[in-house]
Amino acid sequence: MPLIIPVNTRGNHTPVKDVKIDYTYAWQRVHHHAIISAYAHAPYFEHYRGRIEKLYSLQPEFLQDWNTECFNLIALAFKLNWKTRHAESYIPASDNIVDLRSKRISKSNVNDSSLKRYPQVFEERHGFTADLSVVDLLFCCGPSGMKLLSPQ
Repeated sequence: MPLIIPVNTRGNHTPVKDVKIDYTYAWQRVHHHAIISAYAHAPYFEHYRGRIEKLYSLQPEFLQDWNTECFNLIALAFKLNWKTRHAESYIPASDNIVDLRSKRISKSNVNDSSLKRYPQVFEERHGFTADLSVVDLLFCCGPSGMKLLSPQ
């Protein structure tokens, strides 16, 4: 189930920093219940449940602030010593800037023998589902899940 945050924008070219979250729909409750429903039986769910509940109790005005809170939660859970920094424009990855967008378990390589698999909650019924989310990785593998995203 895609967890989409409704937003208010001033058109198609609203700068990311100005995208406001729309709270007229109870998206936080829907997201929270969907996560509980999907991951209540995951090995690390209870360990991170409180952090997720705290996250969904926040009401930041801007989507960028929500994304920063999510990033910080994941960085803390995976024990990453990263700090967020907001750029005014796109900055390509370099020696000083890490870009993990290409470091994912992709549906396009689901039959690839080098794919890094991990146990998933519904794997017995549906098989391994690649390209889910970092939340799936966190609840299923805990802090060791980061190793699946690291190059060999």
